[in-house]
Amino acid sequence: MPAGLVPTIYTGPNVITVAGTVIENKIINTYIEVRAKSVTIRNSRIDFDGWHPIYAHEGADGLTVERCTITGHGKTGGSYGIDTSDISGSTLIGNNIAGYENGITPGSNAVIKGNHIHDLQAGGADPHYDGIQLGGHPKVQTNVLIENNTIIGRDNADVWITNDFGSINGIKVNHNQLLGKASGTGPNVSLPVFTVYVDGAKPNGTISGITITNNVIQRGVYGFIDIDSASNVTGSGNVDPFASPI
Repeated sequence: MPAGLVPTIYTGPNVITVAGTVIENKIINTYIEVRAKSVTIRNSRIDFDGWHPIYAHEGADGLTVERCTITGHGKTGGSYGIDTSDISGSTLIGNNIAGYENGITPGSNAVIKGNHIHDLQAGGADPHYDGIQLGGHPKVQTNVLIENNTIIGRDNADVWITNDFGSINGIKVNHNQLLGKASGTGPNVSLPVFTVYVDGAKPNGTISGITITNNVIQRGVYGFIDIDSASNVTGSGNVDPFASPI
């Protein structure tokens, strides 16, 4: 939130049904479910321990979430800080997300830029932590820009791209800091398995047109980047945290 901003408690509805609604400068102690187009959530602090503190329902295209602090308490398995996988045209800029199993999952035509995703945590027996997760949901994901984000992931991947639900194409992963915690104390001290993971081996579609450029990538447990059963995947300018080329 911008310095000097004095937010007020949000007393509006959980479910947003009016197109063009703007929620800004608020403290939100609940979830927001968006069911209308072109909604904006801005300069707010959201504290909610549940599956989806911000969830966009199918048809609620054009959601913007910017400069929000979104905090869970690490108790809910399968949770996402921001879930816009069912819509097109989301713009997710400058948010600080912690305390969920996954940071962000987008739909098509999405911009994910300048976010800080860290301290992922969830309950359950077998969480799979991802900073930004694309699974081809619901049937296809295309044209997604992932740029200038800082992700401190764990256990699974900072950027996870798989065809679990459908095809994926046209994903740009550019100029991000993709890291993990290799030392210290606490539950979040864990490197990703692979920091960037691209796997199109499932029978639910294809993965193509992935570019991975100009990122700082910390090595995961088994490597920096894993690519399996995907076509037209290109990369350049990626380095490790010591500026050595990958």
